[in-house]
Amino acid sequence: MEKVKLTKIYTTDKDKQGNPLKSKKGFPYTRMSIKCEQFGDQWLSGFQNEGNKGWKEGDEVEITKTENTKDGKTYLNFEVPKKDDKVVEMLSEILIKIGTINAKLDVLYGNAKGTPKVDPDYPDEDINPEEIPF
Repeated sequence: MEKVKLTKIYTTDKDKQGNPLKSKKGFPYTRMSIKCEQFGDQWLSGFQNEGNKGWKEGDEVEITKTENTKDGKTYLNFEVPKKDDKVVEMLSEILIKIGTINAKLDVLYGNAKGTPKVDPDYPDEDINPEEIPF
């Protein structure tokens, strides 16, 4: 998944001969092609759906980009990330942050290899209030 800024959008529901686009199962569809700042003059092709129907030039959107090669030519395609994909990405970020916190705690409490043990229940000696200089 990556965030891109749209510079051009083209949609059509007709083929080159002006016939309606139909899937292999006979369902009509709308083809959507986009250009993004991140990919310059390259068009990315996909399908229009509820997730991208409202896109307009200048919008920053999240896409999943794929490359396909056909007849020696490389084509870029895009999809709108599914909600499950976003949840997995967010969960991965959370797990990385928790791992970082755990590593810091291990260092702090001396559980990491090569770190001295620090006891959070300091001080080790008793403090006599009569000896405090203020």
